[in-house]
Amino acid sequence: MTLILWLITLSIALIAVYLSIKVTEEIERVAAVLTALICLVFCLFFAPMSIKVAILLLLLVSLNYTVNLISRNISS
Repeated sequence: MTLILWLITLSIALIAVYLSIKVTEEIERVAAVLTALICLVFCLFFAPMSIKVAILLLLLVSLNYTVNLISRNISS
């Protein structure tokens, strides 16, 4: 059941992101971005544990890469 809810919220978030890119009016863009953010939070809540772990590992690796890149630029 949670997998279905996860797919639904992920679909709504992706559609909202697409609409926020394509829309020209500011109010509709803000509404689409807020909808995408809310759906992404729910998407993380409903996600299976394997996806949560994969997201956590991806964030840790990207954070490590960013810290290394910054420290290289500061030292040079």
